[in-house]
Amino acid sequence: MRFFFATDIHGSELCFRKFLRAPEFYNVDALFLGGDYSSKSLVVCVRSNGAWQAKLGDKVVEMPTRDVFEQFKQSVRARRRIQAEAI
Repeated sequence: MRFFFATDIHGSELCFRKFLRAPEFYNVDALFLGGDYSSKSLVVCVRSNGAWQAKLGDKVVEMPTRDVFEQFKQSVRARRRIQAEAI
């Protein structure tokens, strides 16, 4: 049995997608993802009664439709990419 282990992706969506493709690329049987897999902050989104809500810092964001929710996700992802590029 072959394994693939990765760690410290720090919330990188690109790295996570590559990690998920490892079985076909490296011909492995199992994946293991170690520590530091999230960024320095998590944005928890909750769906209730057909709408979404998220807490971003001390601000609560209300998202009444899926389109607004998808736009919110994209803006959070873009913000993290910008912060990572600044380091």
